[in-house]
Amino acid sequence: MSEPSFESEPPPFNFSDVAAEEIPAFTEPDPPDVKASKPRWWQGVTKSKSEKANEPKKRGRPSATMTDAALKRALENFYSGMSMFVMPFCPHCAQVVGNSATEAADAMVEWSKTNPAIRRFLVNMVSISAGGKVLAIHSAMLMPIAMHHVPVLRERQERMVSQVAEAFTRAAAENTWEEES
Repeated sequence: MSEPSFESEPPPFNFSDVAAEEIPAFTEPDPPDVKASKPRWWQGVTKSKSEKANEPKKRGRPSATMTDAALKRALENFYSGMSMFVMPFCPHCAQVVGNSATEAADAMVEWSKTNPAIRRFLVNMVSISAGGKVLAIHSAMLMPIAMHHVPVLRERQERMVSQVAEAFTRAAAENTWEEES
């Protein structure tokens, strides 16, 4: 098989053989007339009384449909969940929230009876959407991981476990001493 030879160079490119194309001159388009277009969003379009009369009446927001007992139970669950969420960070605060869940839920239900907007807010707050379920399950997965891999949280957890173990040991020692007497 013969190898190509590179000893001969190709002929130089001749620019005079290239024909130039005519390009039209660039003219900048006129800017759009902003004032001639539709009215601004804050100006709105005024309607005549006859047009307003033909439109269906707008109804208020739908009323929140949940019984008082169901709302109370949902609020108690909400406060219990808050307590469990706070537990790794501050067990004392988590215990306070958990112990106050029933009374807080009662107070919120009583308050919701005085104002429909408050009731709507509470029902929407405790009604779990699909996004809320995703958030709740992932936070439940992330808390143990954080406890395991974040050194400050892990040290706090180890300290809490040792304190609980010491408390049980003391309680057991006190009970056995009383039994021997």
